[in-house]
Amino acid sequence: MIRFRTPYPADRYVVQAAALMATQLADAGVEVTGRGVPGLTAPRFGARAQAIWDWGRPVGRDANLVLVPWLEPDLSAWMARQPRTRFGALLPIPDPAPLGNLAALPLAIPRPYYLPGDTTMVFRATQALHLEERPRLLYAGWYQDGRALTLALSLARTLLARGGELILLEGLAARARLAPVVQQLGLVGKVIFAPPLDHAMTAALFHSADLLIAPERDRDPPLALTLAQAAGLPSVTVDDPRHAVASGHAAIAVAADAQDSWRAAVEKALGSTSWREIMIRRGTDWAKALHPEEALPLWQTELLSRR
Repeated sequence: MIRFRTPYPADRYVVQAAALMATQLADAGVEVTGRGVPGLTAPRFGARAQAIWDWGRPVGRDANLVLVPWLEPDLSAWMARQPRTRFGALLPIPDPAPLGNLAALPLAIPRPYYLPGDTTMVFRATQALHLEERPRLLYAGWYQDGRALTLALSLARTLLARGGELILLEGLAARARLAPVVQQLGLVGKVIFAPPLDHAMTAALFHSADLLIAPERDRDPPLALTLAQAAGLPSVTVDDPRHAVASGHAAIAVAADAQDSWRAAVEKALGSTSWREIMIRRGTDWAKALHPEEALPLWQTELLSRR
């Protein structure tokens, strides 16, 4: 049995990524259980688990593998002082050799996200959300940064004046709060409040879109920023080290409050074929290490070594 914990109990990226990893392991036949993690409620997560997720508690002696998405100076120093604890890197980390207790256990992105995509599912996703116009922008975030939302709506008002749509990923919960603003800006019908979707539908939505934007100045980047790279969806995000790692350094990075720079970056990402090709190539090349065929064997080897 292996128990997983994290030094970031409040890190939403880690929680989302770990929940996704748990379902991927379960789909591969590994019994998984846990507490406080969304999605760990199905019968397949039994008591005789090989893998346990246990968030929100201090790392203790029973936590024999701790998941981390990225390395930072303070974290690396702390990890070096924990030689008996095994750490697992959810995202590819350059040169992990200095830390002998760091294992490459990359996040396994579900297969539907990878190109070329399922055209039937793309049709279903666009029909379900009544998507008809181009360009099609996806907004990814936590809906707690008012300035970022204002920026996104301003971009939509300017760049989508002649047609196009802004889809707010999992934005349905924010509809009551944002609908009056959308109406005031004349964006009714152009801003789509998407409900939570399963991975097949979300992947299809990514494959139907032209660009993902993640302008929120939150220390926890949205998981969608990582998933978009596998889907070959160009991205524009805030200029922040964590967001850069979460996107495989494939996204265009813009200062959070630089509205003119955001507009220029979005226009470039939508209109420049050469830039789009560069971002798609960088993102898809980076995401190869996160494909289930590459990632899951590493996890299964780790599990077998700890029985």
